[in-house]
Amino acid sequence: MGKAAKKPVEKPAKMSAFLGRCRRRGLWQIPAKSAVFAVFGTCHLDMRKAYTEEGLKNVKISVTSVFGGVEIIVPDGVEVRPSGVAFLASSNFEVPLAREDASLPPIILDSLTVFGRLRLHTIFDPVEAAARDAELARMAEEEELARREAEEAARVAEEAAAEKAAAEKAAAEKAAAEKAAIEDEERVEDEERVEDEERVDDKEGVEEPATPNPQEGTSEDSPADEKVPVNA
Repeated sequence: MGKAAKKPVEKPAKMSAFLGRCRRRGLWQIPAKSAVFAVFGTCHLDMRKAYTEEGLKNVKISVTSVFGGVEIIVPDGVEVRPSGVAFLASSNFEVPLAREDASLPPIILDSLTVFGRLRLHTIFDPVEAAARDAELARMAEEEELARREAEEAARVAEEAAAEKAAAEKAAAEKAAAEKAAIEDEERVEDEERVEDEERVDDKEGVEEPATPNPQEGTSEDSPADEKVPVNA
């Protein structure tokens, strides 16, 4: 079996100043790995408007300063993890307070300074800070407004449901009362009809006594009035 192909090692981007000066500022893309060398020279990196490729988890910067100077300016709110060695040199790390809405991923800084100077810091812009605070306040107001609107919508929906349930209950009670009234009327009508039928049946079942005729028994043709002949 063949050996698995090794993943190529990514080489860091280099910035060097030998008896001179190098500078990066403005809008530029920061690579995942960078190496900065300043030998009897100065390097200046301004990252306030820089950006990285999407999905990059961190930025690694290696700094070597020998009889030189390196200055790195990072945006406010970016997390910085500095480490390094200074021999008869000055290393000053003014690490800003990290925030979740930082414009860059965390920066991992490894430095070696010999008879030189290294400074990492941020420049506080009051206008930018005020704009950021205003944006955060606006977002908080929008969230509060959305929460209140949701609560109001839920309250209105609850009241509408309660009103609908009350109306349905009232309609059901009204329908039940009307049905009961109709049933009572029908029951009364049935009872009256039965009573009327019973009265009619009682009248038909009673026989009137026969009235005697005064002319009966006095008629001339009656056998009782005939004279019987007497034999001699």
